[in-house]
Amino acid sequence: MNNPTPTIELSTAARPRKRRRRVDRTQEQWKAMLNVYDNSGLTKAEFCKQQGIATSSLQRWLKFFRDQSQPSSPFIDITESLSSATPGQTPATDDTRPWQVELELGNGVTLRVRAI
Repeated sequence: MNNPTPTIELSTAARPRKRRRRVDRTQEQWKAMLNVYDNSGLTKAEFCKQQGIATSSLQRWLKFFRDQSQPSSPFIDITESLSSATPGQTPATDDTRPWQVELELGNGVTLRVRAI
């Protein structure tokens, strides 16, 4: 018997997309691309479609540069302002002075510090 193999026609909507060719960009090129994006007024999806880049790439580089611009340590040095107190000075009993440092530690616990 000679049974022909059935053929399946794919409509244009069901055909697989062509894979985009990967383009390696430098950090400087991505900075420039993100500057263009920021000034474009387009959504991420619109901009990426227009530029032929994946939205995940744009998002990853936005996060990369945002993380770089933030300080590496979440701590703020307050020793400069606290060191202005005169050594050996007795603490004032005036409780109207504002708190210099106030930390909310969670569970309703707040740590408040005044300089002497």
